[in-house]
Amino acid sequence: MDLWHTITDTLDHYRYTILGVLIAVGMVFAGVSCQSQTASLVEPARQVTRPVFEAEAAAQGTSLTQRRIGLEAEVAKLNAAVEVFNSQAELGRGELDRQDAVRAELFDIAGGVVTQITTGQPTSASLVGTGITALGLLLGLGAAADSRRKDKVIEKVKNGTAATVTVTGTPA
Repeated sequence: MDLWHTITDTLDHYRYTILGVLIAVGMVFAGVSCQSQTASLVEPARQVTRPVFEAEAAAQGTSLTQRRIGLEAEVAKLNAAVEVFNSQAELGRGELDRQDAVRAELFDIAGGVVTQITTGQPTSASLVGTGITALGLLLGLGAAADSRRKDKVIEKVKNGTAATVTVTGTPA
């Protein structure tokens, strides 16, 4: 028998097996040679393969992480500014409350003196008590004012903006 006849008989006998093998080889070839593609993260109109897509995703992720870090820093600065503002506002409210309390105390003292004078019952003991109370209040106000002045001087020295002070006189 000749070779050609043997080949054609074998092909005729195993035709579907050979067809299945050829289809399987074609599918493997198509699967290996044709890579999956999806829309690019950078240019959505362009199709990219997995390695390119992963590289774009990593770059975008790094960019977004850096942006998030920058925004978190801005939020931290803003929170610090809000905290400083709130503490300054609280100090200002405390100072206003203290001044209002002093003013109310002065009005109470003045009202007591006026009441005693108008009712005709001013006694020396009550006037002395009122005077001592007023004197204590004024001393407290003076001490508070002096303390604030000293605090400002200390703050200037800490910041290095104060002029040098020379003390003259005889040493003790």
